[in-house]
Amino acid sequence: MGQSIVQIRQMGDALRSSGYKSIDSAVAELIDNSIEAEAQDVFVIMSERVDLQTNRKAIYEFAILDNGSGMDISKLASCLGIGFTTKSDRRGMGRFGVGLPQASLHVTPSVEVYSWTDEIEADDAVYQVWLDINKVKTGEQEEINDPELTELPVQYRKFLKYRTAGRTYDFTQHGTLVYWKECDN
Repeated sequence: MGQSIVQIRQMGDALRSSGYKSIDSAVAELIDNSIEAEAQDVFVIMSERVDLQTNRKAIYEFAILDNGSGMDISKLASCLGIGFTTKSDRRGMGRFGVGLPQASLHVTPSVEVYSWTDEIEADDAVYQVWLDINKVKTGEQEEINDPELTELPVQYRKFLKYRTAGRTYDFTQHGTLVYWKECDN
């Protein structure tokens, strides 16, 4: 009997350590995805707190919010899988089907992706998938679950219709939020 091509429980460390030189390049990958989804606006939202060991401020959460076309259920179900791609041109990490998951894992062991399109009829309802590489290592997560109907995390809902300097940014009709929590890189 043959061996598995991928040892999924050990692959997490390799994914986290390769592909991106900095957090800037990982964030740029997601902004590139937003632009490809025809987003007119992209917010990069960072939350920081004081690191008790170093007594310095450190970013512990990122959220990348766009008003692009959003992902249908099929695309969302696959977006965190390794090897899935919708890119037809041959530029960027995403052409290999590793852009979103690898950029995310470079920054954090836990990523959640929320997306909504014009077709969703429930107010404030979005679909979500997630990947936690630490749960993959322990065997608690063996696959990306099917997208679940949910709501955006409460701390990001205020950005869905955001007014500043006389301009209103509207993310309510369609878009995507990539949520990197517990950032450790």
